[in-house]
Amino acid sequence: MAMQGDSVESDVTEQNSEGYLKILDKIQAKSSSIFEFSLQFDDVVASLEKKEERLRVVEMKEKEIGLLEESISRRLSVLEEKEIETDLRLVIEASIMRLVLEKQSEDLVTQLKTEENKLGLFLRSTTKKLEELVSEFDGRKEEACRVSEKLCELEKAEKEFHLKQRAETERRNEESEAREKDLRALEEAVKEKTAELKRKEETLELKMKEEAEKLREETELMRKGLEIKEKTLEKRLKELELKQMELEETSRPQLVEAESRKRSNLEIEPPLLVKNDSDADSCTPQAKKQKSQEANDGDIEGIVCTDKSYEDPNSLTCPDTKLNDFSKSMSSFAVDQVWALYDPRDDMPRNYAQIREIFESQLSLQVTLLEHVKTTKDEQSILSGCGRFEYGDTEIKSHLMFAHEMDHIKSAEEVIVNPRKGETWALFSDWNASWNSHLELQELPYRYDFVEVISEFDDLIGIQVAYMGRVEGYESVFNHAEQYGCIKIVIPPAEMQRFSHKVESVKLSGKEEEGIPFRSFKLNPAAMPRYYHVLEEVVETEIQIKDPTVVHQNGSTKDLPIIID
Repeated sequence: MAMQGDSVESDVTEQNSEGYLKILDKIQAKSSSIFEFSLQFDDVVASLEKKEERLRVVEMKEKEIGLLEESISRRLSVLEEKEIETDLRLVIEASIMRLVLEKQSEDLVTQLKTEENKLGLFLRSTTKKLEELVSEFDGRKEEACRVSEKLCELEKAEKEFHLKQRAETERRNEESEAREKDLRALEEAVKEKTAELKRKEETLELKMKEEAEKLREETELMRKGLEIKEKTLEKRLKELELKQMELEETSRPQLVEAESRKRSNLEIEPPLLVKNDSDADSCTPQAKKQKSQEANDGDIEGIVCTDKSYEDPNSLTCPDTKLNDFSKSMSSFAVDQVWALYDPRDDMPRNYAQIREIFESQLSLQVTLLEHVKTTKDEQSILSGCGRFEYGDTEIKSHLMFAHEMDHIKSAEEVIVNPRKGETWALFSDWNASWNSHLELQELPYRYDFVEVISEFDDLIGIQVAYMGRVEGYESVFNHAEQYGCIKIVIPPAEMQRFSHKVESVKLSGKEEEGIPFRSFKLNPAAMPRYYHVLEEVVETEIQIKDPTVVHQNGSTKDLPIIID
């Protein structure tokens, strides 16, 4: 009877788990439909933005036409002022010439009078000087003739100047008339274009109003549908939470019993082995599956490796879990800390968030996401895990999404994250400077080189790192090794975006196990891609393992998973 009761309980738990999976599938399908609707809504918003840009272009063209009209009117006024100035200059020059000639003639007359007086005096006083005076008078007459000739020449020049001035004014008048005609034609063309633009604006306004009304109706319908879906999802989530709480209460005593049995088995049995192909992934902590398992059984530490077939003679020893205990609990978090989150592109911890509030009962945290500060307009997507970040949206995340805490520097509205001395990071192997502006270059899977940071970041020099290679016989133990012909390199400030993400690690002394070098590092497998978890050589062993079984108090036997500390 006891054996039948145990089998009935196991069947009930299996049915409950199948029901939970079906409910989760339904929730996932509905969330995907909501996501598709959000994408369609984004497309509609983008089309509206394009239409707004077209209207802005039309307004800019109208402003340019107005500026052209103002410039044309200014040029006309400038031309009129110049014509007035030239007329004034010509009048002033003619008056000056006349005044000069009048003064010269007056001077000549006065000179002649004085000379005549002098001659009279000379004739009265002396007759001897008569001839000299006559000769001087003749000379003065010749000078007067010359002056008269010069006056005639000046008059001719003045007449020629007046003729030229008249021809110039006529030419300018003709040019001004032609310009006026051109301006009138331009004004007519501008008026026609403005009329066309007004018509186009009216048609665009009508179209915009119609589209806005359609969008309002569609958004209202969508909003109502979303509200209904959200209410149904909230109800189902509450039901799931209640069922999860009931499961935790019922499964906790079973987990305590499994822990005590596991410890007794480990004291008696030899070290356990797992199969290379089927269990390589189960021995490596994955971001979601393993952490959810650790969250549910709070007293059990380590990684669970399960296998039902032990007939393969080529087996691998699971790495010592004393070296890879990177598990986190709710006590690890604190407000204002900056933590790394797993990037959904390849599950590497290169996204960041700052903790705002901790909900221990719900095993979740309220965080503000950090987004890269784009330095140029061409940048579309930045993969790097270092640089300057700005605050983004505030969301609630499960504690399973968090990888490790990050050292950071706070400023007024930004957070700066740079690699620190002694940390281990992953570099993009095929990174180049055009990654951020060309998304087609960011193709999965990404290839990485693991390095130790051996200096602090300097704004002028950069940062110095040392390449690391995997230690033979271990999946995630790394040591300094030569790559690309060198061990240590300096990464300049312009290439800091080569850093993909921080890899949490533990520095080893070499005394943990045989074959582990001094000052090597145990890296967190959750921050490494899958192809680093496959060993190059298969360890041959003659140890044969039997399926572990436990005899219950009621006499029944049930297979238990292998739990490795």
